[in-house]
Amino acid sequence: MLTAPFRLACPTDFPKERLSAPICTLPGMVAGRGTPFRLGWGRVEKTDLDELVRDKIPEGFQLEYKRELGDGDGVLNAVCALANTFGGEVLIGVDEDRKSATQGFGIPGPGGLVGVEPREKPRLVSFCANRLVPPFDPEISAIDIDNGKVVLVVRVDSRIALAR
Repeated sequence: MLTAPFRLACPTDFPKERLSAPICTLPGMVAGRGTPFRLGWGRVEKTDLDELVRDKIPEGFQLEYKRELGDGDGVLNAVCALANTFGGEVLIGVDEDRKSATQGFGIPGPGGLVGVEPREKPRLVSFCANRLVPPFDPEISAIDIDNGKVVLVVRVDSRIALAR
């Protein structure tokens, strides 16, 4: 039986007294049905990433681009947003162009797949475990992009938003 939605909060999100507030869902909305990857989650390949960049697929409610992990705040906010809504993917290591954005969503920038160092994956795992309330363990794949770097694909399953 499904109960009130799970609330995942970033450290800067809400005061502690609001962490248990339920999230609104739309009647009849089926979340997390799609993925931008033709082979589906778990089988993401570099060609999938190349197509996203080539076709300038815009960000949306289930897809977010981040150039780098940095201090983690931007990525963690994106993970929280996806976990609390419809799920989706955060791609870390994709150049982002917000100037040419359509309806507020960025598109892959001129740098394309810039990648991040492979050591960023355990750092991201640590951020999710130590900086999110409650600790969160999303699926993370590291896709090699031929320059010694990887694109981190963070899969946030929408079903966690419906479980307690």
